[in-house]
Amino acid sequence: MKKTLFHLSSTAFLSFFVLGGIMSCKVSEEIVLPVPVDSSFPVYYATIEQTDDSQTKVYVDNALHVLWNADDRLSIFPKYSRNYQYRFKGLDGASGGSFDKITPDGEYGTGTDIEYSYGVYPYNEYTDYIFDDKIRTFFPKEQYYRAGSFGLNANLMVAKSTSSDLSFKNVGSYLCLKIYGDGISVRSIILRGNGGETLSGPVKVSFGEGNIPSMTFDTDSPSELESEIVLKASTPVALGSSEAEAVMFWMVVPPIELPGGFTVTVIDSEGGIHEKKTTNPVSFVRNTQTVKKAFELVEETPASLSPGIYPLSGEEYVYEKTTDQINIYEAEGNAWARFLLIPNLTMYEIGPIPADATAGTTFTATVSSYVEGAETLTIEDCSLTVQSIESGIMTLVSDEGVRYVFRF
Repeated sequence: MKKTLFHLSSTAFLSFFVLGGIMSCKVSEEIVLPVPVDSSFPVYYATIEQTDDSQTKVYVDNALHVLWNADDRLSIFPKYSRNYQYRFKGLDGASGGSFDKITPDGEYGTGTDIEYSYGVYPYNEYTDYIFDDKIRTFFPKEQYYRAGSFGLNANLMVAKSTSSDLSFKNVGSYLCLKIYGDGISVRSIILRGNGGETLSGPVKVSFGEGNIPSMTFDTDSPSELESEIVLKASTPVALGSSEAEAVMFWMVVPPIELPGGFTVTVIDSEGGIHEKKTTNPVSFVRNTQTVKKAFELVEETPASLSPGIYPLSGEEYVYEKTTDQINIYEAEGNAWARFLLIPNLTMYEIGPIPADATAGTTFTATVSSYVEGAETLTIEDCSLTVQSIESGIMTLVSDEGVRYVFRF
């Protein structure tokens, strides 16, 4: 039988734990509505390089084709070192098509003449041309599941040309995880190198012979570098019950050597955490697919943990009764948690937590932080799943695989 979270009252008490560096949830972004085309700029025709499956260890029945999608956006530098946003004029499934410049203009770049036109997919207002035939952009940490392929905006591509024809080349490599498990659905998958290697964040892309790109992570911005890639499913993906029915999950990964192998952490729809680790050396090669042998998930029994935070890496944080203050309050039928760190007067507010939540309930929450009463950060749309409610202890799991254990 599933147990209800709690019934709120004026005497309710909650021990809940959040640290600023651990809640790696998506900061809300302003939605940009379609804008008019700027016909004073040239139209660019862009094609896409297809993947090379010659080095895959397991045969892929259907090649992983890279195609344009309706409303795809590019950053284009039209022989001018300013980032302009271009939009695809065609429909889903095209390997080539025309892109129009849209307004407003990009706000970044020095605005000087350069020898070539450059293109970068996906569009990012912070993508920049940094001279010496290099582009600074971002390798995505957060990617979204799409059946039979990688998600929109996950596949970093670049192009360089003397004309308005752009031939885009793939920067990254492609990892396919084949997973099955009877009665299990997947919410997210986290990939981490066993040596703590950088896997996402700002990169510098240069062009070699034939305009083939190569990338290095931008160590000038170390605080922006991440050691993981998180593949999320907007709706939990039901797994097949046998190896023959395994579901394929594609990630775009950087071309990198992982001499100690990697670990995959799968978060299921019930908040269960499953790990699969390989210690064999792995080499991800640009524009090449790596398809791993299928593996099985089995239903996990929630761990019995003391109240605290249990991240994928680093030390856990356990509630300190003598200094920290924690309480909950009711607002419109939901619970909100407040956590005050006395030594530095930092407070975190987390909610709403549905009052009728049961094991397996998934909800989104907002996390706000305050220092000496002044708001410093608001993070929205943090997806949390109730893993268990037993003996007055609740365990929540985030899509990034962090467990939050508290009393209520």
